[in-house]
Amino acid sequence: MLDKDRIFTHFKTMCGLEAAQAQPLRPLCDIAAQYLLIWLRENIRLNQNMERLCVAAAALACGDWLELGGSISQGQELRVGDISLRESSGSSAPRGSALREHFLAGISDLLEPRFVIAQAREEPEEEPS
Repeated sequence: MLDKDRIFTHFKTMCGLEAAQAQPLRPLCDIAAQYLLIWLRENIRLNQNMERLCVAAAALACGDWLELGGSISQGQELRVGDISLRESSGSSAPRGSALREHFLAGISDLLEPRFVIAQAREEPEEEPS
């Protein structure tokens, strides 16, 4: 089992939320943790990969929050590691998708190959010019 408290702590930090603001969103973290566990390779040791998995789960939850219309409470930019997402007047979906893609790529070695392939196939094809 992933450390749900650690996931929630990372989620609050990524989203820039105080504990009281984030508490109603905690189910997003729990769902993200379960989602990763379903696709985890059988031979992966959780204790050796806990931090990577918890950060990835928090990023999945944060991406979901952004797609549901969440916004960054302080400032116009969300920065997590090497990825930086700016607030725009358009839909929030690309921000959430970019965050999830970035962190799922970072743990692709821990996930079943069919999951990684399925995620790659979900990318929209570019329309011809």
